Amino acid sequence: MENNRVSTNIIAEFRNKTLERKYIESSWPTNSRFIRSAILILGIGYMLIAVFDPLLKLTTAEFGRSLISRGSILLIAIVAFIILRKDHSYNTNVTVIGVFEVLAFLAYMAILIIQRHDGFIQQAFVVILYIWIVTALQTRWIVSMFIAIFYCVFFLAATPFYIEGLTFNMSAEIATYFICALALSGVGSYRLNIYQRTQFVRECQLKTLSQTDKLTDTFNRQKFDEVLKEWCSGAGKFGGVFSIIILDIDNFKRVNDTHGHLTGDEVLVELAGLIRQSKRADDVFARWGGEEFILLLPNTPLSSAVDMAERMRIMVAGHKFINSLHIACSFGVTAYSPQDTPVSVLNRVDSLLYRAKANGKNIVVS
Repeated sequence: MENNRVSTNIIAEFRNKTLERKYIESSWPTNSRFIRSAILILGIGYMLIAVFDPLLKLTTAEFGRSLISRGSILLIAIVAFIILRKDHSYNTNVTVIGVFEVLAFLAYMAILIIQRHDGFIQQAFVVILYIWIVTALQTRWIVSMFIAIFYCVFFLAATPFYIEGLTFNMSAEIATYFICALALSGVGSYRLNIYQRTQFVRECQLKTLSQTDKLTDTFNRQKFDEVLKEWCSGAGKFGGVFSIIILDIDNFKRVNDTHGHLTGDEVLVELAGLIRQSKRADDVFARWGGEEFILLLPNTPLSSAVDMAERMRIMVAGHKFINSLHIACSFGVTAYSPQDTPVSVLNRVDSLLYRAKANGKNIVVS
């Protein structure tokens, strides 16, 4: 199934495992907080309903067994709540939630068997409520559906043992209700899962557009400013180190005037590609404006940043661009110092770039 150019499979998850993992990392913390609170409330609610058991005129033994069943649900709910609060692993959380859903239902059925309730229709609609709840909780869709089907099968198999006079027609009628409930809740939950993933993709695309330079497909100035601010804050607190490289194409106006702005754009795209290939995976690369580009090199001292800038300078000077053009770039390089702010470090590296321009161009100044 295609949604916004992203493929989802028949169990309402992204086919791309990396994208599915990013979606889970983004959405699961909020879902987990809601689900663990709902589990605890459900466990407490089950226990509180015990105050009505005396109205059923149970024997002391039956009341005791009923109380144990309700207490077990509360205990399971508390244990599940604690685990979900401490362990934020998605797979662990899904397993714990699934186990709770199964055990809570079995405890409910145990209460019915102990008290030998004969309200078959009412009990069936409680099972349908269980189905709606388990499919509404945003865990894995396929797991929720298996648990919901288990509810239906177990209920239909167990009720003849404690409800007298149960006919095949009555069971068939309830089975029809269950199938309708499974279909409606399953389709609704499936569509909700697909919708949420589609919205996630759209939000990611909008975020990418907001921080990407359209021409060169690098980060834009706004995104670089955000990253630089974070690094200045982190380095100031924890004593980290990073360096900045800024580069500018020498005599770029001549390229535009002689070969046209479209050729100039192609040169910018090619240059961005060259720098992207030569930088490290953790380096932050952005178009600073016009024909200027800038890099933030995490955990990199000044000497290493100067060496990298020199390699880039040589690489650019020796590259044959579109229409066999040869261009050169001037570089300014600086490193963060403890008293720096984002403004001060940018002003310093910018002044170093101007010194490179003033000293003959096609050089690295630090």
